[in-house]
Amino acid sequence: MELHEQFALHVGTGDPQLMMAFTADGQLDPELINERDKDWGISTSNKRRDRAHLKPSRPPSKEADQPWHTNMGTEVSRQHNRFT
Repeated sequence: MELHEQFALHVGTGDPQLMMAFTADGQLDPELINERDKDWGISTSNKRRDRAHLKPSRPPSKEADQPWHTNMGTEVSRQHNRFT
């Protein structure tokens, strides 16, 4: 078995999905943050305090934040086509 075939055995093969990040307070339900903190044994408030000295080099790109500015997103779907 070739190396790339071995690697493919461990890689997800589902539909492609675009990822996004939360870039400001209020974009995520606080209850989800609390659940995550509990599940992972972390404290978001402690992490905020520890990272307070870090400043972004520039604001997030408007294109990266499209869902927050337009209330619209992009959906990717799989379509099967015949090649002739």
